[in-house]
Amino acid sequence: MRYIVEAYGSYDEPMVREIIRTVRPEEENAMMSQFAQDIIAKGKPEWKREGRQEEGASILTRLLQRRFGAIPAWAGEKIAKAEPATLEEWTLRILDAPTIESVLADPS
Repeated sequence: MRYIVEAYGSYDEPMVREIIRTVRPEEENAMMSQFAQDIIAKGKPEWKREGRQEEGASILTRLLQRRFGAIPAWAGEKIAKAEPATLEEWTLRILDAPTIESVLADPS
């Protein structure tokens, strides 16, 4: 796997997953975990950013559900599009904000 990635240089997660499924399907999760760590260590910033965004969105969504109940569709869409720094700011607002609208107001 490492040879293919290093030899071709141009790859993305779906392509790597497909290769792993073809060669060693039973090890997909473990190999992808190691692959992701290697890529992040080598400086694929877009993967790191996407991972931070997904994690931040997931945490924020769970906290909003816990505090306010069901999340409206507009809120889910806004969270999915937000940058990691914005998600972090919104997460901090949960402590004081009286409504979901005030949590997700545009960053200050």
